[in-house]
Amino acid sequence: MTNEAAWTAVITTLCAVWWILEPIHIAVVSLIPFALFPAFGILSHKAAAAPLGNHIIILFMGGFMLSAAMEKTGTHRKIAYWVLKIVGIHSRRRILLGFMLATAGLSMWISNTATTLMMLPIALATLAQDEEESMVVPLLLIICYSASIGGVATLIGTPPNAIFIKNYQEVTGIEMSFTEWMSIGGIIPLIMLPIVWLWLARLIPSKNTKPINLPRLENWTKAQQRVLIVFIITATLWVTRAIPLGIWQIGEQEVLIKGWGGLLEHYFGIGTIGDSTIAIFAVLALFIIPDSEPHNDTKHHGLLDWASAERIPWGILLLLAGGMVIAEGFVASGLTNILGEQLVLLADLPLWLIIGFLCLMVTFLTEITSNTASANVLLPILGSASISLNLDDPLLLMLPATISASFAFMLPVATPPNAIIMSSQKIPILVMAREGFFLNLIGAVIVTLVCYFML
Repeated sequence: MTNEAAWTAVITTLCAVWWILEPIHIAVVSLIPFALFPAFGILSHKAAAAPLGNHIIILFMGGFMLSAAMEKTGTHRKIAYWVLKIVGIHSRRRILLGFMLATAGLSMWISNTATTLMMLPIALATLAQDEEESMVVPLLLIICYSASIGGVATLIGTPPNAIFIKNYQEVTGIEMSFTEWMSIGGIIPLIMLPIVWLWLARLIPSKNTKPINLPRLENWTKAQQRVLIVFIITATLWVTRAIPLGIWQIGEQEVLIKGWGGLLEHYFGIGTIGDSTIAIFAVLALFIIPDSEPHNDTKHHGLLDWASAERIPWGILLLLAGGMVIAEGFVASGLTNILGEQLVLLADLPLWLIIGFLCLMVTFLTEITSNTASANVLLPILGSASISLNLDDPLLLMLPATISASFAFMLPVATPPNAIIMSSQKIPILVMAREGFFLNLIGAVIVTLVCYFML
């Protein structure tokens, strides 16, 4: 092992331990590789700084600001309330279903952290209207579980997805599109969410039929309507940018066209627009479009202002960037090849067993670290291991590990949604661990089966 590889291992271990123990804030821990990798000759200062401008960081920043606009205008509450009205309020189990659908749906498009923060006050207000105690545990748990599960459906739902995209591109040279991710990531929540609902609904006595009075909301404001329009347009552009449109005859060649992005590239020569570009256009629109609300001054008031935008979780962006620096260091130092070669011992096992073991390992490792830390540390290793195991596509190991990192339901440290719900102080940690243990096992099985048969 070279000195660079050894120091990469030491620095990464330091980061991983401090991410777990949190002697300082995890965002500050993420700054360590920016300083130490150049200091020990692992990366140049320019290479270490490059991830801060990575398109994935820009995409997440845009997603966070879209979330901030929804929170500023109260659009998120209207969406959740609308879903709850559709499913009905005369059955507590249907209310549970409504919260699950609203939370999972929102967390597909805005971060699962922001979604949980948005949904928790609505849930607490709903519980305040309920005379029964049986709703407390299932309602609060279904919010954090649905936020994590819904987050795996799209690229911007949770940080491990972004970490995967970066590492997968490093290994294969292929940039996975929004639509390509959803072709797998979108299927797993469709299977997992009904199981979570059934598991938690069993805690609610079936005899409870008295309706709950939901908090009353006012009519949609112009600002909320405009934010919703921007949100719908943005989501539509993300989904359709690279969706396969079939084989087109262009000149004398037959070309596979992928979405409106492919049309722009082939007909106008513009092939430089990505999902992060769409996100920033949306953010600019939110700042520019007026909210049309009454104000006491003549200044411009957009759907989003900087006071709201600057409160986005910048620490998460540093966490993502720090993980990208670690991934770059693993490759540059040769540590990925060294660790990947050690996993060749698994080569004699059936592929489904390797994937299943990996899913269980990542799920329970995440319970004592965090989903972002697990993805940062493991994905560079798995990318190299895929080559050592002679797999056709690193996706076979990297994708199930990424999704499993978000399917840790037992402890608060595992995912931000778990921690947020635990902060309500209404659920004992042993109760979360008890309910989450079964879902950890079920999640590992589902991810294994879907990835094995579809990849």
